[in-house]
Amino acid sequence: MVIYALRRYAVDHHGVVTRAAAAGVSAAELAGLVQQGVLEHVAGDVYRLVDVGPTSLTEYAEAVALAGHGAVLAEDAVLALHDLTALARPQRLRVVVPGRPSPPAPAPWVQVLFRDLPDEDVTDIEGISAMTVLAALRACRGQVMSERLLQAVDRAREEELITSATAQELRGELAPSPLPPTPWT
Repeated sequence: MVIYALRRYAVDHHGVVTRAAAAGVSAAELAGLVQQGVLEHVAGDVYRLVDVGPTSLTEYAEAVALAGHGAVLAEDAVLALHDLTALARPQRLRVVVPGRPSPPAPAPWVQVLFRDLPDEDVTDIEGISAMTVLAALRACRGQVMSERLLQAVDRAREEELITSATAQELRGELAPSPLPPTPWT
């Protein structure tokens, strides 16, 4: 019965199971499932059901689960999830949590940022709480080269993740500023 409930949850969450999702399952039962090879302990209170995943979104689901309640996948991690830039997957997946800093990052490959996001900047991507593509593109200004961001805008438009009007607006916002004239020209 325990395995059935965990499996149902894990299927909807890219193989990821949290201690909170396993309510009613004792720590000893979870440890037993890890020893049996049914669960893999990721870190903290996050586990992966071995026979369900991983999917292409598992690492993103794990990052959000590791950051805890209210966590939202953020910035270049959202762009990577949607494959919007020619950049490789970020070394650290950024996750935003509301409130003030408390414990350190839950895993070395997760970077936790502390800030409140407006509701309109948050969406759900196949069960993963994440910034909208629009909010992520804007948040990456200054972190990702303008040229790469403009390519990501075009790709997001092609993938119908943003409208043509939004793409045009973003192109204006994210275009590099022209260099001031030099005194010798």
